[in-house]
Amino acid sequence: MNHEESLKGSPQERVEIALDAIKSGNGVIVTDDENRENEGD
Repeated sequence: MNHEESLKGSPQERVEIALDAIKSGNGVIVTDDENRENEGD
């Protein structure tokens, strides 16, 4: 999934996509709002 695809859908849909990725053994990067510190966790 690229950056543009990660912004599609509602916040709940994006969380569900992230959870599915984790369940499949993939990593997920969570970032702050780009207008803030723009950090990744």
